[in-house]
Parts: sequence; structure tokens; C-alpha cells
Amino acid sequence: MDIQIDSGDHVDVVRPRVSALDADNAKAFSQGVASQLQGDRSLIVDLSEIDFIDSAGLGVILSCLRRKNADGGTFALCSMSRQVASTFRLVRMDRIIDVFDTRDDAVQILGG
Repeated sequence: MDIQIDSGDHVDVVRPRVSALDADNAKAFSQGVASQLQGDRSLIVDLSEIDFIDSAGLGVILSCLRRKNADGGTFALCSMSRQVASTFRLVRMDRIIDVFDTRDDAVQILGG
């Protein structure tokens, strides 16, 4: 999976370069962001290119949240499409994960 990673002073931003986060690529996503899940830096996942997410995609997002929180870091999502945001609301994941409208908003708040 192609994942763009941008690192700043206090925050890493990862952007999967695929249209779906699903059973076909959830494991590859997890492996691709594994190094950013370590440590107490903030991690933002930019979902701007994701148009579809299924239960495997939701599961890998939850797994990333747990792993980041275990190391004392902050985890957030940004730039969701309407369809992806609707899925997150449907399963109430928007209540446990910080979601920002834009990447700039997320970086400004979490990047310190």
C-alpha cells in the first residue's frame, strides 16, 4: 500500500493513497504505519483519498488508536469523505476518536 508520511516537530501525518480501506488492504495499512504508532508523538491519519471503509478498515483504525494510546501518544483522523464520516457515526467511532474537518485543523491543534 502506498502511504504518504509527513513528519513535523510533534506530529506525524499519514495519508493512505488508496480509495478504500478494507479487508484487502487493512493489514498492509497497519504494517505501513507501524513505526508511527510507537512513541508519544501525535499521529493524524488523513483520510482524504478514502471513499469507502468496511469493518476491517474500522478495526485497523481502532487497533492504531489503542497502540498509539498505549505509548502515550495522541491519535486523530481528518479529512473524511461524507460516506466515511457517515460510517464512523453509524458505529459511533466518532465518539472515541478525534475527527477534524481538515488536515490543517488537526495539525494546528495536535501539533502544538
